Amino acid sequence: MKMFEKLLDHLNSPYAMCFLIRIVAKLTQDGNDSEHLMDFLRTCTRHKSDMVRYEAAAAIVNLKNQPSGSLKAAVSVLQLFLASSKAVMRYAAVRTLNMVLTIHPSIVNPCNLDLENLCSDSNRLVSTLANTTLLNTCNESSVDRLMRQISNFVSDISDELKIAVVQNIRTLCRRFPKKYGSLLSTLASFFSKEGGQEYKNATVDAIIAIIEDNPEAKELGLAYLCEFIEDCEHTSLAVRILYLLGQEGPRVKHPRRYIRYIYNCTQLEKFDVRAAAISALAYFGTLCPDLLPDFLVVLDRCKIDPDDEVQDRASIFHVLLIQKNLYTLIKLEVPLPMLEKTLLAYIEARDFDRSFDIGTVPLALAEKLPAIETILAARPKQSQSDLPQESFKFLPDFPEFAAYGPLFKMSDPIILSDIDMERYVRLVKHVFNNHIVLEFICFNTINNQVLENVSVELGVSNGFGIDASIPCPTLEYNVEGRIYVSLAFPESVSVSVGSFPAKLLYSLKEDISGNPNWVILDDYPINEVEIEVSDHFGRRLEIAETCLLQEPTLNDAVWKVANHLGLRPCMDSDSVTSGKSTHTVMLSGLFRGGYNLLAIGWMGLSEEGIDIKLVLRSSSTEISELIVSTMAC
Repeated sequence: MKMFEKLLDHLNSPYAMCFLIRIVAKLTQDGNDSEHLMDFLRTCTRHKSDMVRYEAAAAIVNLKNQPSGSLKAAVSVLQLFLASSKAVMRYAAVRTLNMVLTIHPSIVNPCNLDLENLCSDSNRLVSTLANTTLLNTCNESSVDRLMRQISNFVSDISDELKIAVVQNIRTLCRRFPKKYGSLLSTLASFFSKEGGQEYKNATVDAIIAIIEDNPEAKELGLAYLCEFIEDCEHTSLAVRILYLLGQEGPRVKHPRRYIRYIYNCTQLEKFDVRAAAISALAYFGTLCPDLLPDFLVVLDRCKIDPDDEVQDRASIFHVLLIQKNLYTLIKLEVPLPMLEKTLLAYIEARDFDRSFDIGTVPLALAEKLPAIETILAARPKQSQSDLPQESFKFLPDFPEFAAYGPLFKMSDPIILSDIDMERYVRLVKHVFNNHIVLEFICFNTINNQVLENVSVELGVSNGFGIDASIPCPTLEYNVEGRIYVSLAFPESVSVSVGSFPAKLLYSLKEDISGNPNWVILDDYPINEVEIEVSDHFGRRLEIAETCLLQEPTLNDAVWKVANHLGLRPCMDSDSVTSGKSTHTVMLSGLFRGGYNLLAIGWMGLSEEGIDIKLVLRSSSTEISELIVSTMAC
């Protein structure tokens, strides 16, 4: 603060002013004399240097809890830069506005006209950012015009920018579901643009998401996907779309329109596409009996396909369709690996007098956990109602983890290297209150090598610290090994996410002609380890109950439930519009001991009274069960 006061009236260099603005922004964020410092920042937005004005505006919009007046003044400065003759100023302004709209979208709305002018900017970075910003701020009436602009410029940008545009269009369809026709048409036009598989995959993901969110868009979306597979050069995408057509196509109003596209795929050169097309036709034959004779003819022709898998699929589906027995196969609800294992055991037993019973197939895969019975027996009993589902899978009892307390959450396995590489690594994240334990599950895929003292080196930053590291002593060929690295979370929640480079470190012992020989220390790079926002959130346990309330109106029912539970309505859900026969009420409260409770009730008028389905979510099942037990249901 002393330096600021001393330099305030003596700086002439715009570079020095920019550095001073950054210092002032940090001081303001730390709670110093904010009004005095904010006056300085507002004064800098009127400086004669473009650089200083931009730095001041960017500093203001990035400060937390700023009054709307200051934000509007800063956005006005950025709006002027949108019309600058310098590409770097236009880029800086639109990039900053793009970040502002995630927190204050309404403040950016006055800039929409200027942003539209930048959609055709000669600098493709500027035009892309302008379009993606407009996708988040535009109103329904301007969607069609914006889609035309995007279709014109998307050919000239990189795949990474194209993917960003696709994701924004996907979000836009959630805001304006009635505009699905224009949005799907734009996404479909992207298929004809040059681009790699990741970009085409993102486009397919967006169309499928729109179909799932909006039933009205299903037929049009499936039609666009059908047109894409005719010229699709990516086999995995074609197979995925054919599977979707088999699932959804028979259930639309006019299923016949998709059959031609699927039939064409049975004539393609790629055998896996032909096989997927056979399966899709089988689904149609099951769910569209009036079209069955045509499908039987096609399947019969495919029995002479040069590929064995296509032949087998055509033969078995032909028989099952004739027997009208395919529905049981489509609705198969047992894991295929377990079905295969059970069938092999049945064949090895050679007891063919006894027919195979699908009911003997286990419904879940057994987990590979080392000495799990010993681990569970050594642990103290914990209340099932007080822990999320993930906390019933335990880490080994290493003393390094003893003081971490109860497990809060456990992630699904994350693949960090391809299965066909020399070292195959998966990651499971175990989250505690103040620590996260990273469990690296490793496989050595080279049959004449043994790895010893295998550890993981992490390039941690952002306040994370390595609390403990437990290497794997020996990693033999095709035998699972586990490495554990414990990280302490930073004190500040705002920096509790990040990506860290990682690699395996080990000593390599190679077996040549039965004589193990040491090789020098080696390392093997793997994918980055990401600590994400989702790692910090656990599931809330949910209980649902249906009740009948004897109340004269929906409004009375809302307050009856709220007062009985001691919860308060949220987001004006206590006000019921006159004449409505249904209503949704949202409630929240804090149970003693610091347990948050959320409830949502769907109410509807009936002849007997008011039916209500109440869903309660809490971190404790016992609390939810207590509340449900007090309802007269």
